[in-house]
Amino acid sequence: MNISNSKISEINAKAKSVKDQQNKFIIYISIIFCLLFVFISFTLYSIMIGRNNKEDIEKSKRDSELFKIDKGTVIFDNITYDKKIVRFEKTIGCYQCNYINNQWCEIQFKGWLYENHQGVEYCSKKGNSIFTVNNIPLYLEKSIDTEYRIGIINKGMYFDIELEEDDIIFKKWYYISVKGFIKLGKNNFQKKISIPKDVKIITDTIKNNTITTLIREIDAKYSDLSENYLKISFNAWIAEKYLKDIYVTDRCNKVLVQHFINARTKPSTKTGHIIGKLNKDLYFNKISEIADPKYRKWFEVEINGCIKFNNEIMSLITNSVMNLKSNTTINSQMNNQTPIVILSNYIKNVKIEKISTKWVKIFFKGWVAQKNKGKNFIKEIGDKITILVDDLYARSKPTVNSTKIGRLRKGLSYSLLSKIKDPKYGNWYEVDLTGFINISKKKTPTPKQQKSISQVKSACSLNVKHNALVLLNTSTSHNKKLYSIKIRPNLNSEDVELVHKLTKIQIIDKNNSWKKVKFVSQKECVIKEGWIPEKFVFGEQ
Repeated sequence: MNISNSKISEINAKAKSVKDQQNKFIIYISIIFCLLFVFISFTLYSIMIGRNNKEDIEKSKRDSELFKIDKGTVIFDNITYDKKIVRFEKTIGCYQCNYINNQWCEIQFKGWLYENHQGVEYCSKKGNSIFTVNNIPLYLEKSIDTEYRIGIINKGMYFDIELEEDDIIFKKWYYISVKGFIKLGKNNFQKKISIPKDVKIITDTIKNNTITTLIREIDAKYSDLSENYLKISFNAWIAEKYLKDIYVTDRCNKVLVQHFINARTKPSTKTGHIIGKLNKDLYFNKISEIADPKYRKWFEVEINGCIKFNNEIMSLITNSVMNLKSNTTINSQMNNQTPIVILSNYIKNVKIEKISTKWVKIFFKGWVAQKNKGKNFIKEIGDKITILVDDLYARSKPTVNSTKIGRLRKGLSYSLLSKIKDPKYGNWYEVDLTGFINISKKKTPTPKQQKSISQVKSACSLNVKHNALVLLNTSTSHNKKLYSIKIRPNLNSEDVELVHKLTKIQIIDKNNSWKKVKFVSQKECVIKEGWIPEKFVFGEQ
């Protein structure tokens, strides 16, 4: 088969055209992949540069800021938690912070140490440094006054000496430079609470200096729930100048209040409501500031302080727990004020349910022993137990060495939750002590509002069929106006209540020189029982 030259040329031309198109396609694909690679690389590089710039900005910002050392802050020798240098006992500052990373910063501050006290050597000089032989206090000034004490320096530490001065009592005072590391953490104030008006805010529980007394309700954050105090934090606005007087001075990211001044909710005397009047000579952390032609500047400040808690404040806490003080009475119902338990100890973090502004429902449990030394204390009936003796203690655990929760009343029945056998005490019963407490704030009457004893007695409608009176023998009671009814026939026993002379009582039992009596409590308007020495009982029928 013969193919002409023209056909062969045409086939070659078509093959070359196809090959050229394939080559162009490969080139185009290669260019697209190269551009895509360049774009992705540039994007990643930009992200990394941006992140580094952000970290550098944050680092430079934090490096430029002065660092405030709060009470409780621990200074470490290095960032591996290897050794503690000092734990601060008060809030001090400001100090330059060398930012290491987002968790640590290096800090340097100075203070005074003494060499010898009452014959005990606390530090020794070695060249231009000192070595702490014992744990020793560090002071802001050359004084052992607690006002200047920063914290306790641990023994076995070396510090550079900046200055030394002779002293008759302490031999020498050394002004030292302390370098260490602080772990950066979040603010501890995480939970919120609304604080009612008339609550006094103090600086701390040691000096007890008043910051302000609230004249309106405020929202604040709180932390460090303790037995008596709540640590709080909130922001407020204060003016720098009023008329011709300067009330506030700006110092090192803090402001110093030089005169009594109103703290407000907003930077305005018209729209900003007054929170309270701040006392003078107090420092506050500065949050922000705004220029004002009339008052020069408004400062937003952070107010940190403590408030003494009571049941009203505890009931406002959002996590629905309450700390109960000893002698708190828990009632079976809100209206029927029959105590089911009287607390003997302080109990933390009891679960509550707020029923109203006056009443809170308390949820907790306790353990009671069935018998001791052959005497039965409890009668078990189905899913309940009945108390057969006076003042049987409920405990936190099924053992006599555990904490006493409170005293249960004779004749009352309690729901049985569980029981554990015990060879010595028969059974330990876990009982439900759920009840109600009154959290309404009781106002103390003024002297003009004070009633006489007879009026106070008549204020309670309850009565007891009396057959005797309390008569205080002046020869033995040293002219006391009140006498305490005891839980047990023992002078060292706990008090039930203090009663006035001529209180009506009903004698129900006798034990040697003691009388067991019933009387009407004028504080709680309930009938109570207790023991009183026979010599103070008059007119027994």
